[in-house]
Amino acid sequence: MEMDGFESNQAVVVLHMRNVPLAADVNLEDLARVTPGFSGADLENLVNEAALAAARRGSAQVSRQDFEHALDKLLLGGRREALMDERERRTVAYHEGGHVSNEMPLNLLSLSLRFMQYR
Repeated sequence: MEMDGFESNQAVVVLHMRNVPLAADVNLEDLARVTPGFSGADLENLVNEAALAAARRGSAQVSRQDFEHALDKLLLGGRREALMDERERRTVAYHEGGHVSNEMPLNLLSLSLRFMQYR
């Protein structure tokens, strides 16, 4: 099924949110813009993950932060145990941070270890 983009995403998100209590900071247009190419099932999963995040926090309403955490989980996967010690992670983070342009908007930086170097 072909995804139409922004308009269809917004309509599908509204459909799946009909029984979800939303906090005032949730903007449906913003949510539709950051989910290009998501299928209806992907968007339903996003709403469900956000609702679970709100429930874990003990909140009766789903906030923008809950949607951000849900989107991160769906796009990047769940949190994993670190394979490097704190000093090594910090060194890699500084190195990788040097690749980021000052003009590039940055909301989240995630480093994934692709291989393990044995010593």
